[in-house]
Amino acid sequence: MEQFVHQFGIDWKMMLAQLINFAIVFFVLKKFAYKPILNLLDARKKKIEDGLAFAEKAKSELASIEVIKTEEIAKAQKQGVEIVKASEVSATKVRDEIVAGGEAEKQKLVATGKALISEQKSRMEKGVYEQAVSLVEVALGKVLSKKEFKAEDQAIIAQAVAEISVK
Repeated sequence: MEQFVHQFGIDWKMMLAQLINFAIVFFVLKKFAYKPILNLLDARKKKIEDGLAFAEKAKSELASIEVIKTEEIAKAQKQGVEIVKASEVSATKVRDEIVAGGEAEKQKLVATGKALISEQKSRMEKGVYEQAVSLVEVALGKVLSKKEFKAEDQAIIAQAVAEISVK
């Protein structure tokens, strides 16, 4: 065996030194390279999982906002119907008074009734429009994590809601 070791030029002292050097390099790399990289990968994985959880939460909040928006629109429509019915009752009363009062007075009161209905309708539409704008701002605020919008952002939101209300 000694002849074999001598024939291939194996030096035990040198081999032991190389083994010690390898062990030192292995532990240094493990401590200063491998562990930090693993920690960095774990942190990135956690950040991605948190992002996915936040996206899911935002999605559910947006769905609940859609439900609220639908309920508010239905409520506004119901109020609009009530206002129209009240206006119709009022217009009927006015019409009866006009018939009793004369033809000239009748024309004057009909015009007043129509203006009142138009004004109430425009106020109702404005209220629905303002509610829609505020709901969109709240929804976008939650989704985009913004507390306040700039004037140009509010103008874009108002334009989008106006386009929707026109249709």
